Amino acid sequence: GLLANMTSIGRPMREYAIRVTTGIVTGADSVFLVRELHRVDQHKSLVRDRSGAQFFIEPALLRPIIRNRDVYGYGTLSPRSLCIMPHDQFGRQLTEEQLRNDYPLAFEYLCRHRKQLESRRAKGLAWYGIRSVASLGLPRAPRLLLKRITAGGDSTLDAETAFMCHNSVLLITAPAQKVEMFALLAIFNSHLSWTFLEASMPTMGPDRVLRVQKLLQFPLVEKLIHPDSQQARTLG
Repeated sequence: GLLANMTSIGRPMREYAIRVTTGIVTGADSVFLVRELHRVDQHKSLVRDRSGAQFFIEPALLRPIIRNRDVYGYGTLSPRSLCIMPHDQFGRQLTEEQLRNDYPLAFEYLCRHRKQLESRRAKGLAWYGIRSVASLGLPRAPRLLLKRITAGGDSTLDAETAFMCHNSVLLITAPAQKVEMFALLAIFNSHLSWTFLEASMPTMGPDRVLRVQKLLQFPLVEKLIHPDSQQARTLG
């Protein structure tokens, strides 16, 4: 009955031109995701991979990445991992020549894992490239971040679009003239939203998995999310 009432008084989220996308997909997290131990200078950082091995790499290729564990309700984003990005800021792959000549430390490291990286067999992907970087093409605007495996009340706001997101995180963007992001954040951290998600999403063990198409069916009441409404200004 509650779900029927929600649906009857709201419109599906997709009708507000809201976009939901996943973060980047490396296809080889054990290679690309590292922790920075020490910045030697602008040309060299000491990092550690998942196996515990330490090596030097050019900091210009390191980008902070938000993972599932970094997202919690209204929390300040503070990523602990970095991603080695052999791509430019728009997601375009560097050429192998550029990588070899301009970033020899990164090139040497990636070459040590070439067999594993080549096994990904993604169409149009260089052996050293990131499998999916579509989220890097999103406009630089405030966005909501949600855990893909969630127990409710664990969304937060990236107001500066300062970080990349991992595939385990969902990104929600919306036209500023149509949706107040602070209001949307409050809605997704509410018990009511979790009631809807719990009833709508498939399970994975004890948790629910957020599915993009199901999420876009979430009913929103316009007066709560429109920037001109009193309720939106109060929530903001």
